[in-house]
Amino acid sequence: MLISKTTSFLLPFQFGVGVKGGAETVVHSLGAFINDNLSNNFSILKIDFKNAFNMIHRERILNVIAESFPEAYLYVSQAYGSPSYLAYGKDRILSQRGIQQGDPLGPLLFSIIIQPLISSLSSPLMHGIWMMVL
Repeated sequence: MLISKTTSFLLPFQFGVGVKGGAETVVHSLGAFINDNLSNNFSILKIDFKNAFNMIHRERILNVIAESFPEAYLYVSQAYGSPSYLAYGKDRILSQRGIQQGDPLGPLLFSIIIQPLISSLSSPLMHGIWMMVL
């Protein structure tokens, strides 16, 4: 149930998480777009969010999950509801921001958080295609 809900939440803009064959869809759509528009002036933009997973505020993660996926809130709040400690030699660093490295839900949480930004953009290519490549 949650998988189909997240897929419908992310489509038609994001194809990298929860979409079987998503990368293939993007490659073929991009190829067709380029072939159909060879005589037009257009640009293709590739964005690399530097350290993006670490920049997301955990409070924002919890708010978006509570609003859009309340059935997953308790699980996500266990991981992100309070700061965690990272070991650095003999020191401990308080981690209060970002998605935890190695979290299997990390790509999905990131995709959910950036969905409002993505859906606000426009492009003649399927209103923009976004695919997370890990």
